[in-house]
Amino acid sequence: MGLKQRIKQSSRAAKEILRGGFWGHPLVLRNLPFAGYLVLLSLLAIYGAHRAEDNVTHIDELKVTYDELESEYLESLSSLMTMGTESSVKRRVKSLGLIAADKAPIQIINHE
Repeated sequence: MGLKQRIKQSSRAAKEILRGGFWGHPLVLRNLPFAGYLVLLSLLAIYGAHRAEDNVTHIDELKVTYDELESEYLESLSSLMTMGTESSVKRRVKSLGLIAADKAPIQIINHE
């Protein structure tokens, strides 16, 4: 086969492909369901990858929110514990005009 015949044959094949004439070929028709199956699987894989990436992003956002809330909780807990100490209570109550008792309270028992 000469060079001119090869070029002519390849140009015919290219024209046939561009026209879409290969769709009627029995080999293509036989493998078309499998090709559709592969396309569906690839679309599912792409969807799964995007969902996983979205989930990772959402988890990172939740982690940042959790860290902020945990910090706020620990700060509030520390402040509350400081406010509950005896010296802090005495200081706050002193401004109200109350003083601590010198004696322990007496228990009242009712003998009816």
